[in-house]
Amino acid sequence: MRGGRLAGAVAAVVVAAVIVAWWTTGRGGIEVDGPVVSHSNGWFGGGDSMDAIVGGTLSYEDGCLLLDGSAVLWPGGTSWDDGRQVLVLPDDTEVAPGDGIHGGGGMALEEPVDDSQLDSPAAKATAGCRAEGASLVVFNADSDLEVS
Repeated sequence: MRGGRLAGAVAAVVVAAVIVAWWTTGRGGIEVDGPVVSHSNGWFGGGDSMDAIVGGTLSYEDGCLLLDGSAVLWPGGTSWDDGRQVLVLPDDTEVAPGDGIHGGGGMALEEPVDDSQLDSPAAKATAGCRAEGASLVVFNADSDLEVS
């Protein structure tokens, strides 16, 4: 009897974990590859673009890729090479911590905070890498990024 309850509890936890993973990363064109959270459908999942130039110096801290201390939503097709600890852009350009990177996009979650942004799949997927009240650097899904 005890083993049946334990198996049921484990199954419930596994199902809950799958639902949470789908809810936070599988919606809105959001993909997670190690520390890279990328998107193919725009910040709100509707192909929206922002018209600022954003960027900074790349760092890798506590499992998070940051630009000048801010979490990042990368263009779709961006990946992480864990063995070499480099970011690989959609055009196969490699970016190492300490390199500068800039491109089209904007900042999300700036004050005042918009609750619809907090509930978005991208916000949930990057939550562990954002300091309280910090903005999220969002590169447009089709942005050509420049490395310096």
